[in-house]
Amino acid sequence: MSQPFPEFRNLVDVSRYRAERHGDKLAYSMLKYGVSVDDQMTYRQLDARARALAGKLQQSGLVGRTALLVFRPAWNSWLPSWAVCTPAW
Repeated sequence: MSQPFPEFRNLVDVSRYRAERHGDKLAYSMLKYGVSVDDQMTYRQLDARARALAGKLQQSGLVGRTALLVFRPAWNSWLPSWAVCTPAW
């Protein structure tokens, strides 16, 4: 019998679940020109990077404030958006 799938309140809960249960599994892989692997990130690495960036935003006094995210086009440009949703604890 399979385990029931846990209920998540938000994307942060999903991220934490993945990092805890599947930490070393590949979360993202970026292909260069659709052929060769350019960069990869595990669920644990994604969680750590999002938390580190969230901590920097908190230290900057941006807790509870509106933030405009501007970033260069790149495969991991979604990371700042993820960090805004992630608690730094």
